[in-house]
Amino acid sequence: MTSPVAETERPATLAHVIDAFAAYVHDGALSPCLPVGSLVYVDPSKPLRPGDFVLVKQATTARIAVFRGRNADGVILDFGGGREESMGIGRSAAICKIVGADYP
Repeated sequence: MTSPVAETERPATLAHVIDAFAAYVHDGALSPCLPVGSLVYVDPSKPLRPGDFVLVKQATTARIAVFRGRNADGVILDFGGGREESMGIGRSAAICKIVGADYP
């Protein structure tokens, strides 16, 4: 997650979003909604709402989750299989909304 590995055309909805990026899904935890091999489009500027798919960046890795809400310590995320985790804001570099996907 530290440097781009390739370029792809962004969807028209992201044409003017400077920080938009895409990432491949490598973990099947959220299948069948986001199967392995899907290309997800991320807009870091969009606000998060419960039920949104998000990309959680942590140092040099990232995971995809479902945003469940906020609590006093940070956010509540579902990483698949109903495994909800409370994550303190300091544990992640960024939590960005997934706004689209191309499926394999």
